Amino acid sequence: MSIEQLPPPTQTRLRSTQILTSFTQIVSELLQNSLDANPQRVDVGVDCEEWECWASDDGVGISREALSVIGQGQDVGRYNTSKCYAADTINALETFGFRGEALASIADLSCLEICSRTARSKDTWSVIVKGGKNLYNGSAVRWRRESKGTTVHVRDAFYNLPVRRRSHPPPARILEQIRHDLEVYALIFPSVSFSFRNLRSQRGAGSSRDSTWHIPKASDIEVIDLVSGDMKLNGFISLAGAPSKMYQFLYVNKYHLSQCDLHRVIDSIFAASSFYRDVISRRSPRKGEKRPVYVLNLTMPPERIDNCLEPTKSAIHIQDMRAVSTFLASAIQGFLASHGYSGEAANSEPPQKKRKIQGQQRNDDFELSGATTDPVRRTPPPCIDLNHDSKILKWKDDRTGQTFLIDSRTGNTFAQALAQPKEMNLRLSDYREERRTLSSQTTIPEEGSIRASPPDWLIEALKGGRQTESLYPSHRFERSDLRRAEVIGQVDCKFVACLIRGTANPLDCESPVTEHNTWLSPVQSRLILLDQHAADERIRVERFLKELCQGFLDNGKYGKNGIKVHDLVPPMPLLLTRHEGLKLATSRDLQQFFEGWGIRFSRLSDVETNGTEPGANSKDAHDYLQVLVQCIPRVISDKLTTKDELRNLVKAILGRPVPVISGLNDNNNIPDTSGDNCADEFSWLSGLRFCPQELIDLINSKACRGAIMFNDSLNIEQCENLVSQLSETVFPFQCAHGR
Repeated sequence: MSIEQLPPPTQTRLRSTQILTSFTQIVSELLQNSLDANPQRVDVGVDCEEWECWASDDGVGISREALSVIGQGQDVGRYNTSKCYAADTINALETFGFRGEALASIADLSCLEICSRTARSKDTWSVIVKGGKNLYNGSAVRWRRESKGTTVHVRDAFYNLPVRRRSHPPPARILEQIRHDLEVYALIFPSVSFSFRNLRSQRGAGSSRDSTWHIPKASDIEVIDLVSGDMKLNGFISLAGAPSKMYQFLYVNKYHLSQCDLHRVIDSIFAASSFYRDVISRRSPRKGEKRPVYVLNLTMPPERIDNCLEPTKSAIHIQDMRAVSTFLASAIQGFLASHGYSGEAANSEPPQKKRKIQGQQRNDDFELSGATTDPVRRTPPPCIDLNHDSKILKWKDDRTGQTFLIDSRTGNTFAQALAQPKEMNLRLSDYREERRTLSSQTTIPEEGSIRASPPDWLIEALKGGRQTESLYPSHRFERSDLRRAEVIGQVDCKFVACLIRGTANPLDCESPVTEHNTWLSPVQSRLILLDQHAADERIRVERFLKELCQGFLDNGKYGKNGIKVHDLVPPMPLLLTRHEGLKLATSRDLQQFFEGWGIRFSRLSDVETNGTEPGANSKDAHDYLQVLVQCIPRVISDKLTTKDELRNLVKAILGRPVPVISGLNDNNNIPDTSGDNCADEFSWLSGLRFCPQELIDLINSKACRGAIMFNDSLNIEQCENLVSQLSETVFPFQCAHGR
C-alpha cells in the first residue's frame, strides 16, 4: 500500500478543525489578538443563534500589506504572524498569539472580515475571506475607522461543519461561556476597557442578562503582592466565600489556567484552616460549603513554562512545579494566618457531618503554620471495648444537650428519650441472640391453618417505630390554610416564610380529619417555607392550562371563539413523511382535533389531491412533503416557533391512531361548560384529559422558564401577592413537574 500526501486544502481544513473546536474559542482567539495589539479598549459582540461575532480594538492596527498576506487564504495565509520568535526562543513567549494560525483557521471555517487602520494609514483597509477563498481586498466599506485599530467580524461560523454546530450547547449556554471568558481577560487586564453586546437582544429576538458576578468590595479583599526569587504573585483574595469554584481565577504569566494541581494546593490549605467554619457560621444552613474567591497572577520567566500543549493555551507545564507550589502555599498560609484563620479545622470534625465513635484517637502528623488556637474541646464519647460483652452506656452531647444510649460493642446509638427506662443498663447479648436467631423447629404452616404470631423482637421493633412517629404529628395542608396564612417575609432569597394559625372549627378543613390528618386548633400554628420558584411556577402553569383547556372546551360553542391563536405570516412549513402528510390531509378528525387546540393548516386540499406539497408537481413526488401551518395557540406561540417544537408536536399527534382522535372529537365526550356548568372556576380541568401530553410539557417548560427564580429578591407585598395567588390554584402544593 502506497502512502500519499494529503492535498493542501485537506491539510489546512484538518488543521483548522483542530485549532478551533467551538464558537467560544473563536471569540477567545479574537480577544487574544486584540489584547496583543496593546489596546485601551476592546468591544465584543456576538449572536450565538446566527453564529456571528466580532471584536474591535484601538490597538496598533494591521497594515494593508499584512492584510493582503492574510487574504491569500488556504495554506498561503497560514503561519503568518506579527509576533515572530527565533526557533530557540519558542518557549519564551510573552504574547497570546505566536502560531499565526488563528485567523487562517477562522477563514477556513467561516466568513472572515478584517478591517484595520494603522496610525500612519490614511484609510481603513479590509479583506474578506470565506472557506479559504479571498472575496474582497480593498478599502473598507462597513467597518470604517477614524483612528487606528482593528475590527474582526466572523459570520456563519462552522458553516461547512454541520456536525460541529449540532454538538454545541444551546445559545444561552454559549453566551454564558463567552461572558465568562471575557471576565477572565478583564480581570487580568484592568487597564483595558471591555464591553460586551448580545446582538440577538439588540435585534429584538431575545434578552440579555447582565453578569451576576461582581468584584468584591475593597473592604472584603486582601491584596496580594509577594516576591520569591524570580517569581512574583499579585492579585487579591476575598474574605467572603462563594458557593462554587467559578470565582477562582489563577493565571501564570497572564495565561488563565483551568482546574489543575495549583488550584488543589490552594483548596487543600483553605480546607485545612478555620476559614470554612468561620464562613459557615455566617451562612444560611441550607447553602453548600463555601469556596474561596481569588484572582491571582503568578509571574515567572517565560522560558520556565510551556504553553504549547493545546490550542486554548489553558494547560501549562512548569519546569519546577515543586518550587511554584511551595511559593503559592506559603502565600495562602500567610493570608490565612494574618486574618486569624488557623489550621484547627484539620483536627476538628467537618461541619454538618455525622458523628463517628472511634476506638482510637486520631493523631495528625502535620501542622500548618499560623495555627494559634486549640480546637474547641468537647466531651469525648465513651470508647468501645471490643473484648467485653455489650453494655448500654450514656453519652451527652454538649452542643445539643441530648443524651444518647450507646451499645459499647457495636457503637449503635439511639436517643434516650425513645428508650424505655428498664432498658437503660440491660446487656444486649440475649437481646441480639433472640433477634437474630431463627428456631430450628420452625415449620411452614399448612393451607387453612392459623397463621403464626410474629416474633417478639418484631413486635418490639414495630412499637418503637410507632413511638418515634408519634413524636412528629402530621398535618395535611389545604388551600384554606394558605388563604389565612400570615406572610412573614422572604428567607434567603429562595423561600417565603408564612405562619398558618389554627381554626376553631375542624369543619373548616377541606378534607376530613383522621388520626393521620389533624386540624390546627386556635392555639396551634405552623411555620412553613414556600419555595418561591415552585409557587410561581404553579401559578403560571395553571394560568396557561386554564386558557388553553377552557378555549378547547368553548371551541365553536355558544358563540365563543375557542383558543386564542397566533397567526403565522407567512405560514410556517413543516417537513413530514408522505404517510403523515396524507394522513393529515385525508382525515377530517385529525384536522378538527388540531383546530380544537389552536393549530390550523392551510392548503391541505392540494396535498390530498396531488399527494405532494402545496405548489409542487405530482411528478416531483418524494418520500417527504411539506405542510403549511397557518396559526398556533397564542399561549405557547413563543415555544412552538423555536427549534423543532411545532414539528415534534404535530408528528406526535399524527402518530396516534385515528379512532382515538375521533373519540376525542366526539361532542358527547367533551363536557358542557355553558350556563351553570361554567360557575365552577375549575371547570377547565375537565378539558385537561383531552390535552396532548406534548402541549402540557411545553406549558410546563414555559412556566418554569419565566417563573420567579432563586436569588430573586421579593418585598413583603410581592410575597403576599404570591401566596394569595397560590391559594387560588387547584394544586397549590404540587409543582409543574409533578413533585
